[in-house]
Amino acid sequence: MVESSKQKKQFETYKKVQTLGTGSFGTAYLVECQSNNDKAVIKQIDIQAMSEDERKETLREAKILEVLNHPNIVRFREVYKTKKGKLCIVMDFADGGDLQGRIKEKHKKRQTTGTLEHFPEDLVLSWFTQICLALKHCHDRKILHRDLKSQNIFLTKRNIVKLGDFGIARVLSNTKSIAKTVVGTPYYLSPEIIESSPYSFKSDVWSLGVLLYEMCALQPPFNAQSLHQLAQRIVAGRFDKLPKQYSNNLNQLVSSLLVKEPARRPSINQILKLPFIKSRINQFLDDQDFKDEFSHTLLHNHDVFKAFQRKLEEDKVKKEREEQEKKQLEEKQRQQEMQNQILANVRRQQEEEEARKKMEQLYINQYRAPDAYYKEYKDQDFFNYQYMNYVNQLNQDMLQDDNYDPPYQLPLEKGSHASQSSANEDREDEEASKDQVQDVPIQEAINLYTCDFTQFVEHMSQQYGEQQFNEGFAIISRYKELIYSEEGEEQLVKKLKHLFASEELIRGFLNFCTSFIIVQNYSQNI
Repeated sequence: MVESSKQKKQFETYKKVQTLGTGSFGTAYLVECQSNNDKAVIKQIDIQAMSEDERKETLREAKILEVLNHPNIVRFREVYKTKKGKLCIVMDFADGGDLQGRIKEKHKKRQTTGTLEHFPEDLVLSWFTQICLALKHCHDRKILHRDLKSQNIFLTKRNIVKLGDFGIARVLSNTKSIAKTVVGTPYYLSPEIIESSPYSFKSDVWSLGVLLYEMCALQPPFNAQSLHQLAQRIVAGRFDKLPKQYSNNLNQLVSSLLVKEPARRPSINQILKLPFIKSRINQFLDDQDFKDEFSHTLLHNHDVFKAFQRKLEEDKVKKEREEQEKKQLEEKQRQQEMQNQILANVRRQQEEEEARKKMEQLYINQYRAPDAYYKEYKDQDFFNYQYMNYVNQLNQDMLQDDNYDPPYQLPLEKGSHASQSSANEDREDEEASKDQVQDVPIQEAINLYTCDFTQFVEHMSQQYGEQQFNEGFAIISRYKELIYSEEGEEQLVKKLKHLFASEELIRGFLNFCTSFIIVQNYSQNI
């Protein structure tokens, strides 16, 4: 017995069959195990090209898969590193593709037959029950999946469901814990995630409802041409009924899952207690699995989480040790930072004084915004402050480029030939610029998911004009609570009316800015 424990572990060797897909940091391969000719999937990831947070996310998926053992969850086999430093996660292969592929097949068949054929209700409930069992296994172990979607529901040729892709799953310390990061796929996002509210297991339940609706209707319940409109429709919570062929029980189940208030949604255990769901469980769990899943929930909850808790404790001890080692260094840095702060304050005062003198030389105080602008702002002091910041920035740009667009200036006294000709030229330039803006097609030529604010500003300034963008974006930011409803959107259109020549330009500008605000809400909270 001792000798066997000292024997080296026998590692599996794999033969690459084909490439299944490629992502930002790696590739998924279909491989054949040389010991028994079984098929498997290797997710090969280049962790050297990742940031620290991305590495942690990848290792998290491997650790979560390692502790999950369920017939309806993709089975983890092993994880190893290659000589080139790539991380390889080996998992079971589902030979029936994924649920999204099945749905696409239905739409493709419609192109030849002219009729959209839906899945039978019995098959939908079979898939749904298995997904619920997999999700229960996760929730019982305090794990939120956080990215339920048809692409992550894998199938075998015998229609056995395998839940996969735990890349952004999160482990919570107890069943009442709530998460605060914004993650997931847009069509499946819950209202609380869109509104940046804390969320828990009920967000997975919402995504489960979207998935069930999609299996029946062959499309998500909430769809739109822009992220902004999609967010509005999800928050409103209105969706069409399922096709007529599905029963009242199924319609009522979808409605209960897609309730806006998380507290009113059923838990995964309550869903599995529904008679038409409960009657199907024995088809997918043998006696031992059923006993493990439903008889010892509290016990294995504690045991499984203990491993994660122990890791958290280890990280805490390590962090305390690092802080102790840096304590003396931080004390020395504190004195240096105080000195740097004093010098920074001196430089800032000098810069402010220089700017003030330049403003006086260029008669900046003669400039004033149109009276119509002041009516749009209840707090005129705040507007004056923002407008003077803009004028100051404009003045700095003017020193570098003579071709600048000056801010609004009060006209000279009536009767002055110079003032009249100048006013006429200004009007002609303004009309010409409006015509020019109308002729330029506004296209979404920038990726809102990857651009930073500077790139966004440059793009929008080129499309709409720098002054129109600055003033328009300030209005939208100030009234950003209006972007989640159609009524609010109409109010914003009115507030932007003085900046653009047509309502089409206003709505295009509003769609760009609100979509960017929503996308920034993702990136700032992930």
